[in-house]
Amino acid sequence: MLPLTATGPTLTLRYPEPRDAETLFRLASDPGVTRHFSWRYERVEDAERWIAGRAASREAGEWLEFVVEHAEHGVTGVTGLTEPSRRDRRAVTGSWLGSAYWGTGVNDEAKALLARIAFDACGLERLGSYAGPRNVRSRRALEKLGFVHEGTLRHYHRHNGRSLDVDVFSLLRGEWERGALATVPARVEGEPPEAFRALPD
Repeated sequence: MLPLTATGPTLTLRYPEPRDAETLFRLASDPGVTRHFSWRYERVEDAERWIAGRAASREAGEWLEFVVEHAEHGVTGVTGLTEPSRRDRRAVTGSWLGSAYWGTGVNDEAKALLARIAFDACGLERLGSYAGPRNVRSRRALEKLGFVHEGTLRHYHRHNGRSLDVDVFSLLRGEWERGALATVPARVEGEPPEAFRALPD
């Protein structure tokens, strides 16, 4: 089975490979990138271990993750799907980018490619996302791309010894089809892992 990829005007989403470890470590070593996350890389071996575990994570239905590779600048970050429900045809997206690529349009195109994978390749009906109430950048980025704020999950996420609230956003298939993300040219090749494919009615 061919690896799942998505290619747009300037970006390609592809599975992480060992050669990406140095770049991912460098990008995620910026404290500003991971300040809202429950993880951080202390050394390049952390990135290497993460990459080595991706195939098993895909097959187990835990994470379907891609590096975001720019045609000119190379790897810029990571995006992917998690929490899949095949029966309910939904999953949650999560992503991070190196700070040099914030506000450059990379996030918009990466989300467009991931939405194409989610709705077309995986057959999903709902794409969710989480953002901390204080993470203004992520909230604004999601709303700009058509995600709808649905509410707040209280004390949902444990971070630095504290229980934090999390805001929930979603993008439905019909909203995607009518929105700007669906207009971004995208070519999807390969097949998603079975754990991320929607079950037929």
